[in-house]
Amino acid sequence: MASKYWLKLFHETIYDPKVMMMSPGARLRWYECLCLAGDVDRNGELPSIKHMAFVFRISEEQLLNELSELTQSGMVVQNNGVYVVKNWAKRQGQMNVAERKSRERDKKQKRDYYSANVSEIVTDSVTNVSQIVTDSVTNSDADIDIDIDKEKEKEINTPSTVSAIPNLYSGDDFVQRVFSRVTGMTSIPRNDERAYIAIEGLRSKYPDVDGMVQYLQPFYDSWITRRGKDGRFFSKTNLAWLTDWAVAGEIPPNTDDLQKQKREIEHRNDPKIPAPDPKCPICGGKGKRMGSSGRYVLCECVHEEVIV
Repeated sequence: MASKYWLKLFHETIYDPKVMMMSPGARLRWYECLCLAGDVDRNGELPSIKHMAFVFRISEEQLLNELSELTQSGMVVQNNGVYVVKNWAKRQGQMNVAERKSRERDKKQKRDYYSANVSEIVTDSVTNVSQIVTDSVTNSDADIDIDIDKEKEKEINTPSTVSAIPNLYSGDDFVQRVFSRVTGMTSIPRNDERAYIAIEGLRSKYPDVDGMVQYLQPFYDSWITRRGKDGRFFSKTNLAWLTDWAVAGEIPPNTDDLQKQKREIEHRNDPKIPAPDPKCPICGGKGKRMGSSGRYVLCECVHEEVIV
C-alpha cells in the first residue's frame, strides 16, 4: 500500500504522448488526482465527485469534463461509478528488497560510467591544449593560421551527439510519413521541432495520414510556386507553409497574382490602350505575347494603335 506522504512521478512522463497530449487542465487534474489518491490511501481509489471538487477548488461540471478526458486517455478508470487511478499498485507500490538493490546497482553503474567519461574528456582536453601550445611555438604564423582553420573545420563537420528533438511519439512515425508524402523529402529539414508540433496539433482534426496529406498539400503546393523579392522561388526547406499557413488554415494571396490582376485592370481601364485585335496571328486576340526576356509584353497589334 502506498505511503500517504509521498508518491512516485517518473521522469518518462514528459515523453508519454498520453499525458502530454491532454489539455493543460486535464494534465494538472491528473497530478492532483495522484496526490489525493495517495492521501486517502485506498489503492488508487478517488473519493466522491463532491469531495474532489471541494479539494481541487473547481466546479463539479469542470471536474467531470476533465475526468472524462482522463478516462479517454486511459489515465483513470471507472469501477462501479467510482474513479480509480489506473495501475496505482504497480506504479505507486513500495519497492521490494530486490527492486531497491537493482535500482542502486543501476545508479552506481551510471555514476561510474559518467565519471569515467568525464575523466577522459578532461584528459583529452588538456592533451589538445598542450599540443596546440607546442605547435604555436614551433610553427610559423602561416602554419598556425592553417592549423586553426583545420580545427574550426573539424568542429563544424563533427556530428552532434545530442538529438535535435526528443522522440516524443515513440513508435509512431505519423509526422514523418505525412511530411514525406506532402513534400517528397525523406526527412524533416533540420529535424525542426515546429513541424512535429504543427502536425500533431492538427492531428485531432485529421487523424489519418491520407486526410492530413490532403489538407496540407495545397499549402505546400502554393508555397513552392511563389517567389521572393529577389525573384527566386521560396525555399522548400522553409516550413512557414506548415507552421504559419496550415496551422492558421489560410493561404495568403499571392503577391504576383495581385500585381498581375492590377495590371490587367489598369490595361482594361486605360483609354489610350485599345482592345487587342481578335484576329491577330501573333497573340490570338490576347493582346500580349512572350518577349525575348521570357516575360509577356504588349503585342504589336496593340502598340500600333496606342495614342501618343
